[in-house]
Amino acid sequence: MKHVSGLLKCIERDADLFSAERLAWKAVKDAGVKLFSPEHGGSYSVFNRRSLSNDIILYCAQDVQLLPRLWSYYRRRITPE
Repeated sequence: MKHVSGLLKCIERDADLFSAERLAWKAVKDAGVKLFSPEHGGSYSVFNRRSLSNDIILYCAQDVQLLPRLWSYYRRRITPE
């Protein structure tokens, strides 16, 4: 069965992060999840508060910053077929 990977999995698998980059990215991800995930003691309401906390801004922004890397990786694999 085929499936579509989420952004987290795509970044982990395909963004070609250096070790230090991966550790920093993961630390920001873990901190963000603790703030918004009810399963980890957080609340989704953190996205409704203004101004957004720096941790939430970093959580969201770092994925966007990696999109060009992912595009570069996937663009090389796209074929006409």
